[in-house]
Amino acid sequence: MKIKPTQKRIEFERFLLTFGINDRNPIIYPKNIDERILKDIYPELKMYLVIKNYKNKKSYLYEYYKNHSKKKTINLLSKIKYNQKTSISEIIWTIEGNLKRLTVSDNKFILFAFIKEIKNIIPVGKCEYFPKPKDVLLCKPIGSQVIEIPENFIAGVKHKASLYKRLGFGELDEDNCQYAIYDENMVLHPI
Repeated sequence: MKIKPTQKRIEFERFLLTFGINDRNPIIYPKNIDERILKDIYPELKMYLVIKNYKNKKSYLYEYYKNHSKKKTINLLSKIKYNQKTSISEIIWTIEGNLKRLTVSDNKFILFAFIKEIKNIIPVGKCEYFPKPKDVLLCKPIGSQVIEIPENFIAGVKHKASLYKRLGFGELDEDNCQYAIYDENMVLHPI
């Protein structure tokens, strides 16, 4: 049985063709691979490090295309070096539980512990994530600092973005993402 592509998918394929890209790779939706972290320190909270591993850049770009303007998608095409046949992955962290009881020092501890976890997975892989040279890794540094008010949200994004820069990610982009690419030594470099 043949599945008919959606109108958005047809538009996306035509969009790629306007840039001379005739990519016949299938669009594969990523499986979220997550691992609970810091369970011994804060057992009442469920903190997860999540990796969304897109098998090819076309799969990620299609998701991006559905939610962003064509202009932003064009900018992303060159940023992620679309013509290099490598994968792209997104790293996310989530916390579930009663966050209102956390103090500012608890929040700082959790943030730095998460950064330490990222440092551990970046070069060697974890959560079934095994990067190769020239693979792209992205993150979205979203979230409030302590209390969910707009001022704290903006400050939280800026603070997390500066921490991600220390890990090798680039500047915060207009799409609220930061991108990095692995070199031959598995070190991240900003893009």
